[in-house]
Amino acid sequence: MAHPTSAAHNFANRAPPTATSNRPVRVLLIEDDQDDYILTRDLLNEIDGERFDIEWVPDYEGAHAALVRQEHDVYLLDYRLGDHSGIEFLREAEALGCQAPVIVLTGQGSRDVDLEAMQAGAAYYLAKARIDAPLLERTIRYALQLRQVEDQVRRLNAELEERVHERTTQLEAANQELEAFSYSVSHDLRAPLRGISGFSKALMEDYAAQLDEQGQHYLKRINAAATRMGDLIADLLSLARVTRTEMTYRAVDLSALAQDILAELRNANPDRRIDLIVAPNITARGDALLLRTVMENLLGNAWKYTGKQPSARIEFGVLNAEFGIERVGPSASDTLSSELCALHSPVFFVRDDGAGFDMKYAARLFGAFQRLHNSREFEGTGVGLATVQRIVRRHGGRVWAEAAVGRGATFYFTLPPV
Repeated sequence: MAHPTSAAHNFANRAPPTATSNRPVRVLLIEDDQDDYILTRDLLNEIDGERFDIEWVPDYEGAHAALVRQEHDVYLLDYRLGDHSGIEFLREAEALGCQAPVIVLTGQGSRDVDLEAMQAGAAYYLAKARIDAPLLERTIRYALQLRQVEDQVRRLNAELEERVHERTTQLEAANQELEAFSYSVSHDLRAPLRGISGFSKALMEDYAAQLDEQGQHYLKRINAAATRMGDLIADLLSLARVTRTEMTYRAVDLSALAQDILAELRNANPDRRIDLIVAPNITARGDALLLRTVMENLLGNAWKYTGKQPSARIEFGVLNAEFGIERVGPSASDTLSSELCALHSPVFFVRDDGAGFDMKYAARLFGAFQRLHNSREFEGTGVGLATVQRIVRRHGGRVWAEAAVGRGATFYFTLPPV
C-alpha cells in the first residue's frame, strides 16, 4: 500500500484539468450497480466541450485501492456500497489527504444524508433520479474549480506563513543584534563616564574657589549631564538584561515585594503625605528578580507622578478571573474595563491619583525613551515602562494602562497563576 502522505503529495503536485487543458478529466465511479455505471458513462459521453476518462470500481475494496493511488481528478461515489457507506469512503479520503473532490450519488434524495455527506467532506450531493448530462457536467466543473481555488488559497497561505516566519526570524535576529550592541555600547561607556563624573566632582570640591560663577555653573551642568547619562546607561543595561537573563520560575509574593519597595521609597522621602495600600497575600509565578524590577518601576512611577500632590494615594491589588474584585484596597470600586473582561487570569494593578496622562498618547507609553511628561517636570529616562513590558511579555502576560490628565493612572498586568 502506498504511504498516505506520499500519495497526497503526488496528487497535490499534479495539475488538475482546466477549460484550456487538453487532457481528459479522470473520473472514478464507485458504484455497485453496473446499470448505473453504464448510465453515468453515457451521460458523460453526451457532454460537449469536455472529455472524460471514466473508470469504474464496483466495491469498497477497489475504491480504497484506487483512493490510495490518488490518480483521479474527481470521484463519483454511491452512498451505499454493500456493507459500507460513502461516509466511510469520505473519512478514508480525508485521512489519506485526498484533495480531489468527491460527489456523492444516492438513489433517494434525503436532507439528512445530504448534510451528513457534506459534513464528512463531500463537494456535492446528487440524487440519481434527477441527474442529466448538463447537471452532471456542471457539478463536476464546479467541483474542480472549487478544488483549484482551495489549492490556490492553501498555496498562498503556505507562502504567507513562510514569509511571516522568515520576517519573524529576521526581526528576532535584528533585535538580538541590537540588544547585544546596546549592551556592549552601554557597558563600554561606563568607564569613561565614571572618569568624567569623578573629575567634575573633584573640580567642584578642590577648585571651585578658583572658578567664577559662570565656570561653576558650567561645571554643575557637566556633573548633572554625567549623572543623567549614567542613569540612562544603567537603564539601557537593565533593559538589555531583561531579554538575556535566564529565568527561574517560582511562586513570588508580590504583596511582600510591594511593601518592601514602598517602605524604601518612604524612608527616602519621610516628609511626604501619602496613603500606601497593599492588598495582602497576592502571589504569582515568575522570576523573582525580574518581577521585583516590574514592581520597582510601576511603584516608583506612581511615587514620582504623585510627587506634586499635597497628599496622595498609591494602591496595589489584584482583580480575579471572574471579573469581580478580589483582595483590593477599599478604593478599588471602579467598573472593570473591556480590557479586563477579555481576560481569564488574575489581573494585577498599581493605581495612583497623580498627574496621569492623556490616553491618546497611550500607544507610546511602553516604547523605549518615550516620555509623556517634560523631563524638567518629572525626571526619568523613559526606559522603565519598556522594561516592564519586556519582562511581562517574557512571562507570557500583558501590560496596559488607563489614565486621565490630573486624575491619576492605573497600570494593569497579567502573570501566570501560581
